[in-house]
Amino acid sequence: MLPAPSDLLPDTEKWRVVHGRVAIDRRPGLSGNVGSPLQRSSHSRRPLRIVPRRPEVAQAICLGSHPRVLFMPVRKEGDLRVQEIRVGAKKRPLFILDGVMDPKAARIVYEFFRRQDFRFSDSDRPDTRHVKHLVHFFEPEEWTSNPILARMIELTADFLTPRTRRIPRVTRAYANFNLFGDFQFAHDDGCPWTSLIFVNDRWEQDWGGELLVYSEDPLSPALAIRPEPGRAVIFDGCLTHRGGVPSKHCLEPRITLALKLNERS
Repeated sequence: MLPAPSDLLPDTEKWRVVHGRVAIDRRPGLSGNVGSPLQRSSHSRRPLRIVPRRPEVAQAICLGSHPRVLFMPVRKEGDLRVQEIRVGAKKRPLFILDGVMDPKAARIVYEFFRRQDFRFSDSDRPDTRHVKHLVHFFEPEEWTSNPILARMIELTADFLTPRTRRIPRVTRAYANFNLFGDFQFAHDDGCPWTSLIFVNDRWEQDWGGELLVYSEDPLSPALAIRPEPGRAVIFDGCLTHRGGVPSKHCLEPRITLALKLNERS
C-alpha cells in the first residue's frame, strides 16, 4: 500500500529521511511534533524535531517546495482486490490490483508525477517512431532513493515473486503523460512482465483513457481497463496493448507509471 499523509507540515520546511525516521533540518524559531500544531520557539536557533508516531514505517517525500510527511503501513496482498485474467489462445496472464494506493495519499502521489519533466521522447513501435509521446524516464538511482518509486517497485516485485518463483528485476521505469488529442499505437513490450500503475487521484466515468488489451489470432480487443485511481495492471509483456487517451471532457492528463521487468532466478 502506498503512503497516506498523516500530517502536513508547512511548505517552507525542509526535511530528509534518516534510517527510517523523519528528521527536519534546522530552521530558526520553530519547534513541534508530528500530530501537534507547530509552535514558535522562544529560542531562535532551536531545531524543529519531528517524531513519527510509527518511526519504523515513516517515509518522507519532497515535492519541490511542498514537502509532506507520509506514513507507509505495508499492506498485505490479502488486503488488495486482485483479478486474474488469462488472455487469448495462449492464456497469457494479466492481473488487476485495486487498492494499492491509500486514497489519502492519492493527491500527493499525483502531484509528484505531474511535476516531472515530460518530453516527447518515446514511441510505441519501430514503425511509429515519427509519433512521439510525452514521457519522463526515471534514472536507476531514483528507483531506490525515491520512496514513491521504491514502494511501487516493491509492490510489483512482491506480487510477482511467488507467482513466477523468480525475482523480477526492473529494467525501465518511466511515466506516461497523455492528453486529449494524443494517439497511441497497439504494441507489445517484449519483456517478461509489464506493470502499469494509474496515478491519477481522480478519474470520471466519461473521461475515457481505458487501457486496451488485445487477444491473438485474430488480433482484436479483449479487455478495456478503466484507469481507476489506486489500480495497477501487471501483465505478460508479450500481450499486445494500447494506452488510453483522455476524452474531450477530461481536462486532466492521464498519467501512468510503467515498469518493465525481467526475471532472474
